[in-house]
Amino acid sequence: MSSGSRFWTRPLGIAVIAIGLCGVVMIGIGVHSVIDHENKLARKELLGTWREANVASYSANRLKVSNDGVYWNGDLISTHFSFDGATLEFKHGNKRQEYYLDRLKGTLVHINGQYKAQYLKQGYHGQYTQGRN
Repeated sequence: MSSGSRFWTRPLGIAVIAIGLCGVVMIGIGVHSVIDHENKLARKELLGTWREANVASYSANRLKVSNDGVYWNGDLISTHFSFDGATLEFKHGNKRQEYYLDRLKGTLVHINGQYKAQYLKQGYHGQYTQGRN
């Protein structure tokens, strides 16, 4: 057996392996924590009322997302929805609806319909609504 291969069977080699494994586990826990935190922030940003942009105010649709479900122009249309931190999915009648939350632009975009409607969150005055009405 060569002296290099015996290193890993000695106490110092075992300690190096243990420290390395602990480091990998800690990195994994850290990455998981960051992802979980970002998903919670995204969900917090998603909840609320969104008004359709780039249309006349009298014809703008409103989409409200709450823990109770999804509302369309004030009417509850779905009590179940899923959100993975970026994509909101729910059923409206028998059709599956998908919306993408663009956190950088502060928009919610309908992505699976013919018309790609954009929505802006009402009452949010963060950095990404600057310059918009």
